Amino acid sequence: MTAQVPSATRESMPPVNSRPPLSTLDALEQRLRAAAAVALPGRAEPQSDDPGHRCAALLADLLAACPSAAGPEHWLAWTAVAGRFARVAEVARLARTLRLDGVDPTIRMLLTAVRAEADKGCLDLPMRVITDQTVVVVDYSARHELNTGIQRVARATTTRWVDSRPIVPVAVTDEHTGLRLLHPRESARVLHYGTPWTGAPDDRSEDELVVPWRTSVVFLEVPDPWSAPSMAAMAECSGNRVGLVAYDMIPLLSADYRPRGESGIFASYLGLVKHSHRVAGISRSAADEFRGFSAMLPAQGLAGPHVTEVELAEEVDHSGKGRPPRAGERPVVMATARREPHKNLRAVLHAVERLWNEGLDFEFVMLGSTGWDESALSAWIARLTAAGRPIEALGWVPDDEMWQRIGSASFVVFTSLHEGYGLPVAEALACGTPVVTTRYGSQGEIAEKGGCVLVDPRDDADITGALRTLITQPQRVLELRAQIAGRPRRSWDDYAADLWRYLVEDDDAQD
Repeated sequence: MTAQVPSATRESMPPVNSRPPLSTLDALEQRLRAAAAVALPGRAEPQSDDPGHRCAALLADLLAACPSAAGPEHWLAWTAVAGRFARVAEVARLARTLRLDGVDPTIRMLLTAVRAEADKGCLDLPMRVITDQTVVVVDYSARHELNTGIQRVARATTTRWVDSRPIVPVAVTDEHTGLRLLHPRESARVLHYGTPWTGAPDDRSEDELVVPWRTSVVFLEVPDPWSAPSMAAMAECSGNRVGLVAYDMIPLLSADYRPRGESGIFASYLGLVKHSHRVAGISRSAADEFRGFSAMLPAQGLAGPHVTEVELAEEVDHSGKGRPPRAGERPVVMATARREPHKNLRAVLHAVERLWNEGLDFEFVMLGSTGWDESALSAWIARLTAAGRPIEALGWVPDDEMWQRIGSASFVVFTSLHEGYGLPVAEALACGTPVVTTRYGSQGEIAEKGGCVLVDPRDDADITGALRTLITQPQRVLELRAQIAGRPRRSWDDYAADLWRYLVEDDDAQD
């Protein structure tokens, strides 16, 4: 599982969808009323027939109630006026102007600043303030059909929370500057993934800015690089309690295996991390990576988030689970990994080809979509196919087929060089299939409970030897299957409950 972030180029930036224009003044009044309802409960309504006068009175009252030091009230006021989350510098500017010049000059400054960005498309956006529910951000899972590691975690968790916990699932606004409710199609992608959609297309005209206020916000995914600064400002300035699921620091710690420039993009995400309250690593290894980052933050005068491990589930939908291979059948070796350099598939192909050259008879199946810098790998696969080797490179397949194929394999090989958790290892074990995997990091953690053969992922001979043993010694495979049967099972229900307890309920736990 890799915390990948997309390239932050203007060309790749998701488009801003057009929204039928509303009255900017009406939208402003609605947002100011929504802010006043939570910041100034019991406030008397302004007595005026002029919406401009009502807006001025609402804004003046909001500003008059702000404390001298920059804080959540300033963030809320700027957010209400702008129709987007306030930035850190804007919160500081608002507090300083208010402190130095008073309310009326501050109103003029604020309106002038907001008018300057009228073309950004958020001044006509109504606002909903959330105070008594946990806001759960699942933007990527809502917008896209992809269902690799992070999306599996986000969907499995949200589906278990939605019926039993007070949550509001949200996505990022099309301007990448705030949060909004999910559209029906997006909600179906998150809560009913794989179910064919028969409803109407999403209507962006119904969007409204979701503003969490003195509540909890949970990020189940890594935010995209365009929205990360706004989310980081929300974490720093809004007064909300922010919790994260932390997957890994591969873009930083294994940058030599990732696309050029990804490290810099990932750094924008760390702005959100350092102003969060709780970080739940998906493994001990992932927690250690983020705990190390948090330990550096006192040098900036920051406390840093509390970090702990909340281990992922070892569970799959068994509806498509295949049967184990029978004695005497040709062994099937399977690799389940996205075709990217850090997944170490070249080492696996080297081992496989070497064993074929030795005369061993087995099939090799690859499951996993293509990624970046995989041209050499594809050429290698093409050469082996042309030579008549029993290799099958399937790419992405639906979940039921994937579980069936994994459950029918003799064993799975997954020797990634760096993983936050190594979900393919856990999923293979959940299907009852042994795994050849890495002895280091999170993969080694999963293997501790049995059913795996451990190797050094940088040692070709070690990988080749492990594959040779399991191909030529079916009794060893049976022994590993027996170990798997005795492994303690951790379900997605367990994970969702533990994650909620740590990120939302447990306010006092400190390391």
